[in-house]
Amino acid sequence: MRRDDSILTQFVDSVFSLFRLAEFEILFVLFFIIAYVIFKDLIISWFGSISLIQLLYLMGFLGTPWTEEEHRMFLLGKIYNYGVFD
Repeated sequence: MRRDDSILTQFVDSVFSLFRLAEFEILFVLFFIIAYVIFKDLIISWFGSISLIQLLYLMGFLGTPWTEEEHRMFLLGKIYNYGVFD
């Protein structure tokens, strides 16, 4: 960076140097954000409206000690708060 560069040029250069430094981490997080958006859209098109808790359950991140009836009610959207946030 030269001393006679404008402030805007110095700012842009610093942003690009930060991106080069953290390129992998930025792309890693971006990949998961894009994958979440695409996966959620696909699930909504298959099941209709779905909450994040239901999505995590369907993806296998949340297990359940429920009975068969409670499990069916959850998938139908009739159980929303089941103790995860208590």
